[in-house]
Amino acid sequence: MFLQVSFSVPIWVPSLAKSGGPSMVSICAETSFVLGSQMKCEVEILNSLGLHARPAAQFVKTARQFNSKISICRGGNVFSARSILDLLSADLGCGAKCILEAEGTDAEAALQRLQQLLVEFAAQEE
Repeated sequence: MFLQVSFSVPIWVPSLAKSGGPSMVSICAETSFVLGSQMKCEVEILNSLGLHARPAAQFVKTARQFNSKISICRGGNVFSARSILDLLSADLGCGAKCILEAEGTDAEAALQRLQQLLVEFAAQEE
């Protein structure tokens, strides 16, 4: 059985709102799941330097905290979110769009936390 749900999630970013930037950021454009264990989410890298070494290392460290298999899909390639080399190879510069995929018992929590982390990276640059 396959169930697909699409929605947009507005996220409040106070530091962007204070600086005159957008106060709401749409992070997750489409989410799909199979029996609650597999989810996908399209994200856009918002920070001006992209996902360079420091935030990439933090992203990998966060991904490793979850039991789910987490992947990043970009340009027809699949990269492991648990590998710093894979993440840097994905070439996630500012404005890059990719699909985060998580499969496992904590897939939803993993995607939510990783999306939040991407927003935090952009807010840290303000």
